[in-house]
Amino acid sequence: MGYTKAHPIYTDVLEDAPPDGFAGYRRSDVRWLQPLDRHLRARVRIVHCDAANMAVDFGKQVPLIVECEGRPRDDFLQSPRIKRVFVESRWAGGPFLERGDVTLLRPSVRRPPRRMQRRRETDPIVLLAVGYGALVKGFDVAVRIFDVLRTEVAVRLVIAGTVPHNRDYYPEISPDTVERERLGELEHRLRSDPCVDFRPRRRSQMGKVYASADVYLHFSRLETFGYSILEAMSHGLPVVATHLNAIPEMVDHGRSGYLCDPGGADINSLAWQERVFRQGLEATQRLARDPALRMTLGSAGRERVAHAFDIDVKRARLAAAYRDAMAPAAPLPVMRDVTLSTSRP
Repeated sequence: MGYTKAHPIYTDVLEDAPPDGFAGYRRSDVRWLQPLDRHLRARVRIVHCDAANMAVDFGKQVPLIVECEGRPRDDFLQSPRIKRVFVESRWAGGPFLERGDVTLLRPSVRRPPRRMQRRRETDPIVLLAVGYGALVKGFDVAVRIFDVLRTEVAVRLVIAGTVPHNRDYYPEISPDTVERERLGELEHRLRSDPCVDFRPRRRSQMGKVYASADVYLHFSRLETFGYSILEAMSHGLPVVATHLNAIPEMVDHGRSGYLCDPGGADINSLAWQERVFRQGLEATQRLARDPALRMTLGSAGRERVAHAFDIDVKRARLAAAYRDAMAPAAPLPVMRDVTLSTSRP
């Protein structure tokens, strides 16, 4: 089984724990591996595609399974080569789910061992933000909340990701917004702040990063799913996030975290930033002051992951979909000639 994207949504299942009877393979760009790469590519019998990365080079007859983090395209439903279209959320499925054109298959994550009760009461509260791009992931809002909170309690901010904005990937965020927020100055200030830690967004290190935090902040302006929210919940972290697209399908407001509603404000406006900041600050203050509340909401998040985002459920459903897609088409029934008797009994 080949797959096309190196993201934990895929690698955690297709690479680390593939469906029973299947082995995952993703094309390598390493030159000296090309002979082995060609050999393995020739053995691929089905390809699991990310909808945003449909560059498939596994042979024109190999059937495809398409997984969509965002809304599926109509042509996915018309191609005879695409045997199944999965969506990762009800938001992404929209009317396609109601019509039965696509199937809901939520991303999955392995739950680490339950976190121990936090350290000493005098230890600082650790706020965590994860992702690439300060404006896309709302680091500007998280920093404002951190700046207020540090005047009230001992607190640290951990950023696992990057600050600069990628205009090619996210043109929805205007140049005026990028200029207004002065991201270069923001990054310089944060990197010189002894209460702020920058961590690389490396898969091998993220378990320790989540485990060391107390509250996860995710104030996205642009998001289809938000997999890092799922990772944070699996580590027992209460989440404060924007009410956006698939995020409410993970975070149950008031039970496993808090959702900030921008009220339809444009993502480039100061009104968006102010509304999310005010709601996010109130929720984060509440969590920072109440260790029992953090434990209660974090435990509810872990239970939500266990029931709705279980990795073994996804593995089993993928195995069934792969086998169904590879099965030969059933032959049409043979119609035999029938001689009708006209004689009376």
